[in-house]
Amino acid sequence: MKFTGVFGSIIFAFSVTLNVAIAATTDLSVGSTVRSYPLSGVVEAEAGYGLLLWGSEGSPWYGYLRPKIEASSAFTYNSIAEVIEFFPISILGLRAGGESIQNDTNYSAYDCSEWNCVGRFYRGFLEAELTLGYDKFFSRIKWRRENWSQGASGKDFIEPTSGLAMADTGDTQTVWQYLLGYRWADSVNLIAGIRQAHNNAKESSSMPFGLYDYKWSEGLRVGAGAGLFKSEIKSSQLTLLAFIKWEVWPSIAIK
Repeated sequence: MKFTGVFGSIIFAFSVTLNVAIAATTDLSVGSTVRSYPLSGVVEAEAGYGLLLWGSEGSPWYGYLRPKIEASSAFTYNSIAEVIEFFPISILGLRAGGESIQNDTNYSAYDCSEWNCVGRFYRGFLEAELTLGYDKFFSRIKWRRENWSQGASGKDFIEPTSGLAMADTGDTQTVWQYLLGYRWADSVNLIAGIRQAHNNAKESSSMPFGLYDYKWSEGLRVGAGAGLFKSEIKSSQLTLLAFIKWEVWPSIAIK
């Protein structure tokens, strides 16, 4: 399936159906995320095209459609994804997409003699997200269902983010993420959260974590924190986290 063609058809259909002038904005962000255990880190870029369907961005009560492209790289690891977001209101919505991943060297964090680490891998997913806030507190819940496959079979393969071994012939994974934050100052958020994942074999991973999120300047955020990662194939151990994100052109999505 050519996702670009699908995006174009959906956008055209919405434009014709609404028969109104739709405000549209182009957005771009770049950044990087790093985790010390299991060791991982990528440089990321995201470009989107936000279509305001109703309401105004001054309040949470607006709806939008946003096709986007995501790319990440760690030199020998490269991925690209095409995603579409539909949020009937800015705090509640869905994402669906597909991603292609090419990894050309063994992961240092996993035993790649036992599992397949190198080659082409594919991920399709559907995600739901809800964001809530009251005074200085905010929360975000994400649920995602992923379908994984690999280009060449032979043995089970590694999904490095969740730290799970996926079935050779293809596997599914369910991921939950819960965040609770407190706006300590205009430029500082304190965040606690947990990420949990499990696959069809009922193998699971979890990572409770805490983050210090700092607004360095308009559009630029940096953060650091720590968590406790464990999975069926990785023992429980402290992990350090860090990120940087620069919104070159801000998106229509709620911040």
